[in-house]
Amino acid sequence: MGNVAFDKHVEFSEKYVKEAQSTLTTFLQEGPTEKALKHAWTLLDIRNEYIIWLPDSLEKALAPFEKTLREIGAKAHYVEAVRENRKDSEDRSKALEKLFNMFAKVMGFDEWEGEKLNDELAIAAIIRKLRGILGTEELTSLRTFIIRRAIQEIKKKG
Repeated sequence: MGNVAFDKHVEFSEKYVKEAQSTLTTFLQEGPTEKALKHAWTLLDIRNEYIIWLPDSLEKALAPFEKTLREIGAKAHYVEAVRENRKDSEDRSKALEKLFNMFAKVMGFDEWEGEKLNDELAIAAIIRKLRGILGTEELTSLRTFIIRRAIQEIKKKG
């Protein structure tokens, strides 16, 4: 059962990171766009596909990222929808400020408009969280240790 759970975590992480990277590509090409909604829903679909295998802590860690993507998409849609309406220009300006602030956080900017940002919502931070769940660093260290021990043993015998 442990092997199956680990395999499911790996499958989930690979799919999730692939879509997160796709989101990053979209943002690099287009900036904050309503296409963020599609990416957010795809990430949620991936999470739901593996929901039985994911620890609650991981779901809680990923939910704010997905929520922010939905908000970016919704605000981008709103900003575009009221572009020509002078009556909504103040609301549009506020939405644009919020939109670009969220975008800066997801992109991992250190600061935006003089405000220091943390990287909790950055795509790179999401990848780090998934690596933590998988124990990628620990597995790599263990692999390195085993290889070194094996080489030492070969040298002793040879």
